[in-house]
Amino acid sequence: MEEKLKADHAAAGSDKASTSSKESNTDRLKFILEEPALRSLFREFLRGNFCEENLSFWLEVQEFKRKFLITSTAISNRAGGRAAPQHAAMEKHHESLIQMAFVIYNTYLAPSSHCELNIDHGLRNDLVAYLNEVMTESTGKAFQGRLDTDQVYSLNATQLQHIIRLYERIQLHVFRLMATDSVPKFIKTKRFLALRSWVEDYEANENDNIIPSGAYTSPAIPPGLEDNNEGEIGRTYMTISAQANEKAAAAAKEKLQRQIRGDTA
Repeated sequence: MEEKLKADHAAAGSDKASTSSKESNTDRLKFILEEPALRSLFREFLRGNFCEENLSFWLEVQEFKRKFLITSTAISNRAGGRAAPQHAAMEKHHESLIQMAFVIYNTYLAPSSHCELNIDHGLRNDLVAYLNEVMTESTGKAFQGRLDTDQVYSLNATQLQHIIRLYERIQLHVFRLMATDSVPKFIKTKRFLALRSWVEDYEANENDNIIPSGAYTSPAIPPGLEDNNEGEIGRTYMTISAQANEKAAAAAKEKLQRQIRGDTA
């Protein structure tokens, strides 16, 4: 983790716009999304910049896809015609997926929704056109820009899968937006740098074992225990115990918390 954070910080000082830097920002965002502590800080950063909905949408669609995969796998396992005792549970799970599709659309994609995404006009039009086609065909009612409960429960698995693909296209668009616009700014923030500093301190203390050159051929009698007074000069032997590591980590963590709170005491 320390190496990744160092790479993030090093890139923050470079203003070169190149293909490699774009790829690096993509890798950084993947790392941020996978690390709970970083993801939490990133969410706070986005909230402060009035674009938290980008992260929220990405995470909800990710969960939506995960749950849909569970249903698809279960259906595949029933392909032999064998009756599955979990059939009722699967139907309930399918209904919960439809509800998720309903909530995601009305929260992030419906016109004037509370967390409406700022996305490409073409992506929005493709989604609206498909929803209008599906809703008109299944319910006989024209799509009015928002999904009603009675409309969404008429969706079958194939239609739901197509909606997921459309959501996934928007998810990719949002990911690229966060990688190119938000990540370069985030890795310059005080909170990110404070976390980076804490990780460096913690990992340095955890791995610290200072051994002087030539110490691997250590004398039979440790320095300071010789019979004569001619001790070795200029050689220091120091090891950090597990207890000292814990104390150093606790101190570093407390330092990070003070920095995050803005406490200068």
